Amino acid sequence: MDKPEIKTILPEHYLDYLKETYKPPKTAAGQDYLNNPLTYFTFEQGFLSTDNELDFICKYGFAPIGLLVSLRVNMSSGLGYGIKVGRPLNKVLNGISLDTDIPMTTLNEYYEQLLSAGFLIIIDDSEGNQVVTTLNQLYNWELKEYTKWCNAEKQRKSRKNKKNKAEEAPLPEEWLPSAEDVVELAVTEAEALEQLGYAFDSDSDGTEPTPFSNDEIFNF
Repeated sequence: MDKPEIKTILPEHYLDYLKETYKPPKTAAGQDYLNNPLTYFTFEQGFLSTDNELDFICKYGFAPIGLLVSLRVNMSSGLGYGIKVGRPLNKVLNGISLDTDIPMTTLNEYYEQLLSAGFLIIIDDSEGNQVVTTLNQLYNWELKEYTKWCNAEKQRKSRKNKKNKAEEAPLPEEWLPSAEDVVELAVTEAEALEQLGYAFDSDSDGTEPTPFSNDEIFNF
């Protein structure tokens, strides 16, 4: 997997690329990583300092920028990379309207202004699903998913190396029985069988123990 970079132009159906490239990483226990609600939220250096951003503020004021920040918080705490267009987006906008006492009609105007200026963008997949996001939000998400993937790969390789070393390591000499120990152990087992009333029948092939009769035991 290549390290992501900030993109200025996204290919068609970029959602498909995200889903195919960044599979949810697993912990050593096989569970999904748990993200903090603001795992993917950052303020970029130079935020609101470009000519495009300053021109936008001069034209529309800071109110639409406030909506942009609120949307990015919701992007981070939800999917991480954006908000689904449709009911999820409407729910977020309704919540912001209730919290700020700004009418939905006004928020929708701010939303359209942010889209027109390119501060918000829409990405989709081959099935027509759409997500509203920003280029920086996408980059933050991809970078952190890439970092988690790298960490998971590092842990996987470390566990594999430890397993290989354990399998290749020779047993300590004190763990290996000597020839004398083997003979002594065999003699001890034979004596134990005799005490229990078992002996090898000389007429047999020597592989099956045959119990003594009572007369044999008392006349032994």
